[in-house]
Amino acid sequence: RQVLAHNGLETATAAVRLGREGATAAAAAAALCLLTPALLGSSGLQPVDVSTAVGAVLLLASGLAAGELVRLADRWRAVDLAASRDARRVDHELRMILDNLASGMLTVDSGCCVMRINPAARAILGLGDRTIGQMPLAEVLGEPGGELLDLVRTSLEDGERRNRATVTVQRDAQPTPLGVNVDFLSEQDGTLA
Repeated sequence: RQVLAHNGLETATAAVRLGREGATAAAAAAALCLLTPALLGSSGLQPVDVSTAVGAVLLLASGLAAGELVRLADRWRAVDLAASRDARRVDHELRMILDNLASGMLTVDSGCCVMRINPAARAILGLGDRTIGQMPLAEVLGEPGGELLDLVRTSLEDGERRNRATVTVQRDAQPTPLGVNVDFLSEQDGTLA
């Protein structure tokens, strides 16, 4: 049993270090090491007892299984890397699209804190380049954004979308009418994000 456990450990180590083929080769070598003394006794070729034969088969099976597990882990690692690469590409493309929209786009979380604001929204609201992420919308807009802030808060409270609402914001000390749509982001299953 100790020999079988030790050889099984060597097979698992070979699988991790050498992959599928290494695990199979290590298992075959371990099985051969187990069988050789049993087959070649002092008086020549002898029959192998059942426990030794079963041990050799188990070593071979463990090598094949360990090799297959390593192959599957490598495949999943490759799939995960490809998915991460694709997600980064999509994220980059989405950022480029949003940053180049002529319309202003502002997203807030359920607590009315700014999650994202595109350059057009910054320009429309006269916000410049200051850091805004995760700030409460009330703090970002201040007094000049009263109607816009009220509209967003009301939509968050009642869960209703607003299409083509008109609010007035103060821009350069002038009241400026602003057309606004308020919508909600949702998960793939339709639940609100």
